Amino acid sequence: SINRAFFQKNKNTKEFIRISDHIRHIISPSKTYPGIISQLPLDLLDPIIEILADFRELIFSNIHSFQQKQISCAVDSMNLIALANAVRYTLVKRSDDLHNVIKEIDNIVSVCRDYSLKEDLMCSLSAIYNIASYLMKLKAYDHSIHLFQIIIQLSNSKDILLKANKQLCQCLIAMKRTDNEEFLISLLQAKDQLSILYNLIAINPPMNPNQLTEILAKLSKQTKITNEDIRQFLPF
Repeated sequence: SINRAFFQKNKNTKEFIRISDHIRHIISPSKTYPGIISQLPLDLLDPIIEILADFRELIFSNIHSFQQKQISCAVDSMNLIALANAVRYTLVKRSDDLHNVIKEIDNIVSVCRDYSLKEDLMCSLSAIYNIASYLMKLKAYDHSIHLFQIIIQLSNSKDILLKANKQLCQCLIAMKRTDNEEFLISLLQAKDQLSILYNLIAINPPMNPNQLTEILAKLSKQTKITNEDIRQFLPF
């Protein structure tokens, strides 16, 4: 059980950190995503968000008093706060929860930059990718796009960049925002480019055939797209 009033009255910082970290471990996604956190009722989810926020505030308000391990745990807690707000949105459908997801992720980027926590930031990008994909399933496409853009801007992992660009393209297709340079740039840097084009045609076919011709021409120069691949798109 969680009794936040106890933590507010308890001045034992070491014990608070221990309990907070225990909560962090329990709710961290493992074999499934978003894991056990998606099964919690609001009367547990809300105090967990508050406790992890207090933990984050405790660490970063006096960061030089803590070890790197505790700082990394605080960054991870911020990822969990963002995820918990996304889960909360599924329960109450309140737009503020989506705003809080974005706010928390933006805070992660800010604190990691402010305190030169490059390794923590790189580790967080995988969590941010999972949260962005989760929001995408909830059809919160604008918020997903913001998070995928963060990943594309900051990641040095080729694999996660390929996947983030693919998901960004899928969001733009869902929102019918493909007749622009943003979509083309993401497509040229995405994984499974042909499958993205098939989705584009199936869900939101380009009104101007020249757009598809331009995309195929650029793909043929950049990748191993074959004449047979191109012929499949000719009817469109």
